[in-house]
Amino acid sequence: MRRIVAYGPAMIVLLTAVAALFAVPAIVQRINIAQTTAQIRLARLQIEDDDILERINRAVRSVAQAVEPSVVHIEALRPSRGQRRVSSGAGWVFDDQGHIVTNAHVVGDSLKIDVQFSDGREVSAVIVGTDEYTDIAVLRASTRSGMFPITRATREPPKIGDRVFAFGSPFGFKFSMSEGIVSGLGRNPRSAVEISGFANFIQTDAAVNPGNSGGPLVDVSGRLIGMNVAIATGSQTDGSIDGSGQSAGISFAIPLATIESVATQIIESGKVARGYFGIRYNGSWIVDVSDARTRRSGVAVTSVQEDGPAWRGGMRTNDVIVEINGQRITDTDMLRSSIAPLRPGQRMRVRVWRSDNPDIAEVLDKLHKRYLSRREAISSNRPAPLPGRYEMLTIRLGEFPPVRLANEVLRPYGIQLVDTEYGPRVNGLRINGRQIVSRRSSAYRDGLRHGQLIVSVQGHDVENTQDVLRYLTGAGFLETKSVLVVVQDADGDQRELSIRLSRERP
Repeated sequence: MRRIVAYGPAMIVLLTAVAALFAVPAIVQRINIAQTTAQIRLARLQIEDDDILERINRAVRSVAQAVEPSVVHIEALRPSRGQRRVSSGAGWVFDDQGHIVTNAHVVGDSLKIDVQFSDGREVSAVIVGTDEYTDIAVLRASTRSGMFPITRATREPPKIGDRVFAFGSPFGFKFSMSEGIVSGLGRNPRSAVEISGFANFIQTDAAVNPGNSGGPLVDVSGRLIGMNVAIATGSQTDGSIDGSGQSAGISFAIPLATIESVATQIIESGKVARGYFGIRYNGSWIVDVSDARTRRSGVAVTSVQEDGPAWRGGMRTNDVIVEINGQRITDTDMLRSSIAPLRPGQRMRVRVWRSDNPDIAEVLDKLHKRYLSRREAISSNRPAPLPGRYEMLTIRLGEFPPVRLANEVLRPYGIQLVDTEYGPRVNGLRINGRQIVSRRSSAYRDGLRHGQLIVSVQGHDVENTQDVLRYLTGAGFLETKSVLVVVQDADGDQRELSIRLSRERP
């Protein structure tokens, strides 16, 4: 009896502890459930009180409803090595006359083109004209009924950080929409459109995949700001447009200013004329302007073509271009993008910084080398302010010379052409003071060498550089198609070469 009495308190404590082991977790769980319930109720009250997300949803839905009727799905029947294949992409309604704009690489040399609208209607279309250099094509639909031209943000260029929406048919999923922001401007993805200078692209992080090509890129008001043309992939960061890659989070679009200039000219005359400045430049310089005590970035002019458009407007070698038509110019991409949309005959207001220092060329060269090497920060160890002044020039653009145009096309391939009395001659690019066809170039790989004459292109005899360019582009050279070229060596022997641009297109 005594033992029971002695152990009684201990047993009570033990039983209490055991009960607590089971009871406390249950109590804690009930407390957690109550807290979570209160948290959910509070969150729902806050959502009901502030409908900002629902307002954003409504705005995005409105963008889709405003834009989708202007978007078209395109299927093009194209020849391919003796067979026929169907390529697809997107486009958008340009005007109420039945014109549709898309990428040139979507329709190319199509035998038949079908266009489908978002309401399910399908009509045929024909090519009005293409411009391979900017990858822009204009189609004319077989109907004008039910055409809803897209609203365009003319003269309102996008800014980095702007929210944008991309439309198209990724992987065949028609009339899809994705969202992102403008993540860069003035981009020049070389393999997307091989000519540098005629299209400086808008970079976005909107999801763009094969099939989005030719689709519109719009702003938060549903207004067109560009056209999807290329993506960066894990294996091809230069920009690819052929359907072989998938989005890696970076896409490119042709800016509206370029589209409007090219498409309007195609509709009006069936051809495109490009404004010609008549200068050479090589990189970006940082200069200190002593009179204004301000630091400005600009592009220094290394040479001015005598009696060319810039020369007649008063521009001189070593001028530093700091502004065009009110837009600050801080690098060569911005310079090209400012000139690209302009036509021959248009006038530009160009602000330049000009020095009276006879040694200015040497000073600028040193600054440029430091800029390229990046061995020291440009913002540190600045040189003394350079004496100079601002000049405002009015320059009337000329028309881009055909030979110069051809060489702009062929430079990335690794050659230039020179017209001679015997026909167009292959010139290598100047490397380390010598004109050679670099062993690392696509041209060298295909068998082209400095001094060869081009006799024919794809079976057509050629007499000059313009002939070569016309037949190359007509045979799909800019679309990475193989083209047969007959060349004549210095010893008079002729041989046939198959040449092709080496670039992947997603």
